[in-house]
Amino acid sequence: MTEAMQRIQPVMVPAVAHTGADARLVAIRAVPATDQRSTTITGLPAESARTTRDRVHAAIGNSSGCLWPRHPVTLSVEPEPLSAADSGLDLAFAVALLAASGQIPAHRLPATLHLGELGLNGALRTTPGLTARLAAAAHADLPDAVVAPGNLTEAALATSSQVSTARTLTELVAGLRGEAALRTPQAWPTTPPLPDIDLADLPADHMARRILEITAAGGHHLLMTGPPDCRAAMLAERLPGLLPDLDPATAAEVAAAHRAAGTLPPEAVVRHRPPWQAPHHSISLTALSGSLRRPGAVGLAHGGVLFCADADHLPSPARYLLRSVLEDRRVTVVGSGGTASYPARTQLLLAIAQGVAPIAGCGFPSPAHRRALDRMSALLDRIDIRAALPSMPEPGGPPGGTFTTTAVVAARVAAARVAAAARWGGRPWATNAEATLQGLRDALASVPASRFARLQRLLQLGAVSQRRAVRVLRLAFTIADLAGHRQPTADDVAEAIQLCTGQQA
Repeated sequence: MTEAMQRIQPVMVPAVAHTGADARLVAIRAVPATDQRSTTITGLPAESARTTRDRVHAAIGNSSGCLWPRHPVTLSVEPEPLSAADSGLDLAFAVALLAASGQIPAHRLPATLHLGELGLNGALRTTPGLTARLAAAAHADLPDAVVAPGNLTEAALATSSQVSTARTLTELVAGLRGEAALRTPQAWPTTPPLPDIDLADLPADHMARRILEITAAGGHHLLMTGPPDCRAAMLAERLPGLLPDLDPATAAEVAAAHRAAGTLPPEAVVRHRPPWQAPHHSISLTALSGSLRRPGAVGLAHGGVLFCADADHLPSPARYLLRSVLEDRRVTVVGSGGTASYPARTQLLLAIAQGVAPIAGCGFPSPAHRRALDRMSALLDRIDIRAALPSMPEPGGPPGGTFTTTAVVAARVAAARVAAAARWGGRPWATNAEATLQGLRDALASVPASRFARLQRLLQLGAVSQRRAVRVLRLAFTIADLAGHRQPTADDVAEAIQLCTGQQA
């Protein structure tokens, strides 16, 4: 390092302080020190200033191509001192110090936010409260932001500014010197999790087409029963392709879960398409629920589809875990080191292939099928659709036959979801499967009661529980949305009864 590079020049680096619930734009200013022998930090509480200086000193000392300035520098937080510590300012302090001593160019620094905690080894660590920090800086019209890899998804979704990241201070310095490009957010992935699977592969007249479309349009949970050749797995694999892209908030949560599991590159921002998880029935409870450090299959299915074949063979603890996930839409893991909670809003698909299951309205369940359903009793009341499927013929059809593709059905599903979202506008849910009893009552206030006469009779006879009647109403709205009906018709309700209860309406 030359003597010229060691001469100190005044530098200002913007940053955002976050202490408690408060986030505000600040400036880290570096100037030559005239009245002390060592570099100092002002504008922080005394103890915090010392620990921050020590972290920055160690990070610079352990970063290739960086030197602690030979001449003392005064680093200050302006315009007002902070009342509490904030490790998220570490990176701004380091950048100001390196720029003041001439080790990195300073001309673009006033237009760039640098947010991140520094490890003693120079690694950039995740900064808490990043969204609040970026919101506080929005009015400053800063075009760029540099954040830690763990904050890249959050930053890219929270701001329209250009966001970049580096794993270490060494990488950042190389990028600022123009020696290497800083990493920017990338979308991951944009294709369906099972890209080669299409509805066109199913027999054209198979009832499963209709069931999958309704399941996707309303966000409903589905239980499929039938003989082994009903090909439940083949059906389940086609559901993700029918679902719309994830909204930005869910996409960020999905990306965070997959990053924690090590299946998402650090520079990836969002996962646009709903994920797919198909754990084997022998999966351990830990692998299903997750650990304190990473989510399990349930958390990785957040925003997408969780398919359990041979669901009646799942151990009892796993079935009760799935039940709690459907109720809470989260999975909480408790261990000796604390508690971890992961979002788990997923569509649950269950399959039971045990003997020949009866088709709806055609006979009685076999003893083996009844025993399988008994083992599933903890989950059945949380399932909207119970589809008793017949054997599926070989995929394909007569030459020249026309088969509805996934893309065509996905467009109908998207239109139905738009209709549902308009109906539930202002409510804390957007799909029919999430509608509350009061929400349903409000939406049905102007619908003639005669349309629900069959459902009312089933309730009076005790053939349908109150809980299942609510699920019938949710399904009726989804069927109406797919048909373009503003309100459910009597035929819509009849189909919903059959799908939800297995009874002919």
